[in-house]
Amino acid sequence: MTDPITAGIIVVLSKYVIDQGAELIKEVGPAAANKAGELLKTALDHLRGIGRLHGASSCTAALIDSGTPDAPAVVLTNGHCAQQWSAGDILQDIPAANMTMVFNYFANTQAVQIAVPATRVLYSTMKYRDLALVELDATLGELQERDITPFTVAPRAPDDARNVSLIGAPTAELPSDAAY
Repeated sequence: MTDPITAGIIVVLSKYVIDQGAELIKEVGPAAANKAGELLKTALDHLRGIGRLHGASSCTAALIDSGTPDAPAVVLTNGHCAQQWSAGDILQDIPAANMTMVFNYFANTQAVQIAVPATRVLYSTMKYRDLALVELDATLGELQERDITPFTVAPRAPDDARNVSLIGAPTAELPSDAAY
């Protein structure tokens, strides 16, 4: 996996790489342009498990790797995204009404976004933690076949200081031509 700093640089440069194409090859040569393209693809592939969950709110969510391809796919998001604003409630195993997860939720991937209905809210709370697990109407394996890459949840918090990448699908303060 690409380290977070390299991935950040790749994402920042991705628009330039995509927009400049042939000019980039002339400037840096075919081998360097191909390597840049490979790094960009690797960085973006890693982010395909992130998307926008449209529900009680419109929030970023991430596909979780259960290790069981035949099991229903589950996304992790904030509790306020899966329930109405009720800070003290803890909801478990309820129908997901009018909720959809959209993968590939990037400004330059609108044509290949993948929308998957949610079926159940497995757990949702805003009591002490703003957390929800939402089951989708697809198996983990079906999403992996569509090149959606799940994230592995660590069994425990790291023992020492580590770099952490926070990734979200922004909804505010975007230029009007970048919002969708």
